[in-house]
Amino acid sequence: MKLFGPDFYNITELLTEEELMIQRTAYEFVQAEFMPLVHEHYEKGTFPMELATKLGELGFMGMMVDEKWDGGGMDSISYAIAMEEVKSLGFFGRAWSNIKLLTYKFLIEE
Repeated sequence: MKLFGPDFYNITELLTEEELMIQRTAYEFVQAEFMPLVHEHYEKGTFPMELATKLGELGFMGMMVDEKWDGGGMDSISYAIAMEEVKSLGFFGRAWSNIKLLTYKFLIEE
């Protein structure tokens, strides 16, 4: 059973310890850092870019970028797990994941 939120497809039991740690870390970060800011930034029409540094420190920026380029070198399952927790924020989560995808795309094309 999923530790945080619903697990409609009962996949949590298939996750590794590392993947569960990613899920837990992402969930706790969203609750502690994003949630207190969502309403304020929504009203202002802004995005809390100051959290990008914290996300990087946790390893969520560049998760799928190869380690030879100082990325996390993680797989798509780990990325999807982290994004699922972040996307629970609605617009803010989707905006952040799009910023990450654009960054990743830029790195590959360059």
